[in-house]
Amino acid sequence: MLFIRTTFTALALGFMLSAAAAPSPSEPVLRVSVLKLTLSDMHSEVISETLEVLRRRLSNYRLIVSSDDLEAQHLAAQRGTADLFIGTAGFYWEIHQKGFTALGTLASPMAPNPNEGMAGAIIVRRSDAQIKTLEDLKGKSAAVTRKDAFMNAQTALGEISARGWDPDNFFSRIEEVGRPMERVVEAVATGRVDAGLIKAGLMELMLAAGSPFAKEIRVLEPRSGDSMKYLHTSGAYPGWTVIASAGLPPETLRNVTMALYAISPEEIWHSQWLPATDFARIDKLFKELRFGPYEYLRHWTAERIWKEYSLWILLFAAALLFGLLHTIRSDMLVRRRTAELA
Repeated sequence: MLFIRTTFTALALGFMLSAAAAPSPSEPVLRVSVLKLTLSDMHSEVISETLEVLRRRLSNYRLIVSSDDLEAQHLAAQRGTADLFIGTAGFYWEIHQKGFTALGTLASPMAPNPNEGMAGAIIVRRSDAQIKTLEDLKGKSAAVTRKDAFMNAQTALGEISARGWDPDNFFSRIEEVGRPMERVVEAVATGRVDAGLIKAGLMELMLAAGSPFAKEIRVLEPRSGDSMKYLHTSGAYPGWTVIASAGLPPETLRNVTMALYAISPEEIWHSQWLPATDFARIDKLFKELRFGPYEYLRHWTAERIWKEYSLWILLFAAALLFGLLHTIRSDMLVRRRTAELA
């Protein structure tokens, strides 16, 4: 009996020692895709500090961060090769129907409302006195980083559409100069194009950095009436957003969200991550531009025809069926009456 008890104790102790000596499972990985920023963007510091704080707060995870352009982010979202994204609210709205979740949107001292964190600024040369309003730009040339970029091209083109002009044919040509966005400012300042579409805040940041190109430009028709303090031409939309992929486990989603909202303004340049509540204005913008989920509006596909004219199609089909049945019934009555008379 003593032998059995001693043997059992030894086996149990050995099992515990072997379990303690076994290597711990590898720490979970969080793959983060961050949209490449402009060279003189304060938000690069905010996002960099945000990632550092998340590394500390989520110490049981290993963060692998990649700097991607918009096309790479779309590919990562499509292929499921990233768990978290830090990008524009426009990018989020393009992919949200596939199960992606917006965890938080940036609010900064210059844009304290997360629903009004990003806007477009249409710039022209200071020396070009003939261009005073947006209407003066009709038929002129313009530069953008890329036509599908939310933070500069789409926000500004949305303003042109809101004024009642066709954004596809408003400019004589739109030149895509690529990133960084400072290239757009340079193209305008050097006279390569008449106007540039940039994101609000870029001009001020370049001026603070002493850029000679920024001194040669001005923002056309700067608006007021919202919380954004940067000069801007378009309406304001939700800004930088942290996005979770559809495959992120719920527990991880909770941990990341709690860590994100626990970041104090003192840790990230007096900014903070808050929930945005008005993505509907982005949806309206995309519909006006026929972009993203409304791309089908540019093409006469069977899907578009059905979406836009389904009621009329059904009414026409019903009328056609009624007419056919009426004709058949009338023909039968005529034949019956003819047979009776015969």
